[in-house]
Formats: sequence, structure tokens, C-alpha cells
Amino acid sequence: MVLASGDRVLIFNDALGHPVAISLSMPASGDRVANIPLGGGKPSSVTLTSPVAGDRVVVVPDSSGKRIAILSDGMGSGLTLIGGSSSTTYYNDIWVSTNGIRWKQITEHAEWSARSGHKCVMMHDKSLVLVGGYTGSALCSDVWRSIDLGRTWIRQTASAGFGTRRDHALWVLSDDTLIMGGGYGDMGYHKNDVWKSPDYGVTWTQQTAAASWAARDGPAFVTLADDTIVILGGGYGTPLYFADVWISTDKGVNWTQIKTDVEYDPWVKRTFFPAVLAGTDIIFVGGQNDFPTFVGGAYKSNDGGTSWELLSAQGDFSTRSHHTLTYGFDTALYITGGSSMNDVWKSIDGGVSWTMITEHANWAARSGHQCIDTRVV
Repeated sequence: MVLASGDRVLIFNDALGHPVAISLSMPASGDRVANIPLGGGKPSSVTLTSPVAGDRVVVVPDSSGKRIAILSDGMGSGLTLIGGSSSTTYYNDIWVSTNGIRWKQITEHAEWSARSGHKCVMMHDKSLVLVGGYTGSALCSDVWRSIDLGRTWIRQTASAGFGTRRDHALWVLSDDTLIMGGGYGDMGYHKNDVWKSPDYGVTWTQQTAAASWAARDGPAFVTLADDTIVILGGGYGTPLYFADVWISTDKGVNWTQIKTDVEYDPWVKRTFFPAVLAGTDIIFVGGQNDFPTFVGGAYKSNDGGTSWELLSAQGDFSTRSHHTLTYGFDTALYITGGSSMNDVWKSIDGGVSWTMITEHANWAARSGHQCIDTRVV
């Protein structure tokens, strides 16, 4: 078998330190399969699993002579797209890409129900925690965790203390505390409560029943390097949208407004838009204002959200909402999907200019999904 670009080679030594010959082949019936996420870093765990179509494997014997097939195409980690929905279909699939161009499905149907509007973050042990969402017929209150980069999921709780929730904010702090706030929840209400979990989403404690910021769904949010959590924008249904920015330095108990809710100062009020922390800059793109109007533009703040700079008025990509913005392992920015599209855009200059690297990815067009680069520590 010929190695493809991007393949990684694993070197094994025998007891004397001499290299052992390896063969590239697919596992035979009865072989044990070890999935080692490579992704440019050292393997952190080994899980017995089944190969995914298209995997390249190295087959080696263990000490008893039993063949072990090790997945080694470097697709264990990377840009990881999670769930979402089109206008008629909800998904619980997981896709991975190392470059945003070639995508591979690693899970067709996750253990959690198909949904959109959920939020997912990566913890410092590289496990993923997914909270809430909407299935098309019901709001969700469950929390799930994956310790193998999204291939399999374990339910942390079937019914979190905060109740049902979609399109909320979800922050993770340096000590792996999870903070959840706002969103659309029980009884059809917009929320401005804030909750804390110290145990990967198993238990939740209310930090405040009503934060200083108005109830809303679809806000953007980031965690700064000093564990300050930031929430910006969002909406309370048509036509009430926000352009304010608030911060909390005590895990969501108390909040301070650092940008007023003023239209065009400098950005238009919006909801259903993502933000990321790229180095020390907060960057956001797109969103929605006065449904079904989409708003464009990429903006940056280098002072934690107080002042903002326009990076590009429209952007090279079409306007959209319910998309994702990911700060990659390669320090590039990636936009995936949104507004029921399945394109991928990349910026290598901090959001000033964008290049479409995939017009139609092989995952279905969707909105309300999540995309995390699991190579980022």
C-alpha cells in the first residue's frame, strides 16, 4: 500500500532496540484494533475500537503473536464537527478533518439523540462535553462526555439541574469548571441564569438566577486566559437583539457591562453567531438580525471585549447564522456551514480575508452544529 500525504509512520523496536518490520494492511477477522489519536501530538490513550472505512492501519504482532491493527492516518484528532440540523433533518454524526478539505465520518450516530443548538467544549484532558440542544420536537437537558475525541459518548446526566436548554453559552475554565448561562429553555422562556459544574457536567449548582444581562439566546461567548468569561450579543426573539458585552471574573456570579447595547457601535445587533479567542484577540463573524436577515462582517477586540475593530465589512463568504468559527491548531480561523450550507472557509490573517477551501463538504448541509479542533491543548 502506498502512503498518502499526511500519513504518519509509527516505529516499533524489539527487546534489543532493533526496528521491527511493519506492514500496511487492513486488519483480518479477529484482530484487535487500537485507535491511537495522533493529531501531531503524543498518544494520550488507546481504545479498542473498529476501523472506519478509509483508515490506513499498521499491523504488528503483540507479545503473544496476536496481530494488532493500529489506526495511523492521523485522523484521530482535528477539526471535529458535531451534530446540527438542516431544515428538515437533525443529525448526531461526528466528522473529522485535519485541513478542512477532506472530512471523514468517525461516528454515524452518536449515543445522544440527533439535535442542533447544543454546545460542546473540550476539557484540558481532551475529553469533549456536550450540553443541551433541540431535537426538532423537544428541548434537551442532558449532558454527554466523550473521552475518545467524539467516537463514543457517555451520558453524564439525563436531566441537568438547569433544565432544558438550547442556544446557550458554555464556558470551560482552566480548572475544568464548566459554566453554562442563558439560552432558550423550559416553558418557552429565554434565560439569563448561570450554572456551574465541577465534574464534567455530572452535577450543576446555580451561580445566579438572574444575571445582570437581559435574558437571551444565541449569544457569542469566550473564556479569556485569566478565566474571565465574556458574553456578547444574542437575542430575545424578533425584533429584540443585543450588541452589549458583559464579563464575569467570579465564575458567573457577578457581571460587569463593558460595552453598551448601542446599534452600529461599531457592530450591528445580532444573534446566533460564534466567537473565539485567537491568541489574545476575541474574533466573531456573521450572525442574524431581524429574522430572516443575516449580517456579515468580522470583528476583533484586543482588550477583552471593550473596544472593537472591523476586520472585514462583509467578508468573502456569504452572510449566515448558526455557523461555527474555530481557531485551529495551525492558528488559522475556520468557518463551517450555517444557514443550511456545507461550505468551509479559512482565514490565515486573523479574519481580514477568507478563502473557500471546500464548497460542499461531504457532510450534509446544516446549522446549529459545533466544530472544535481537538489538536488544540
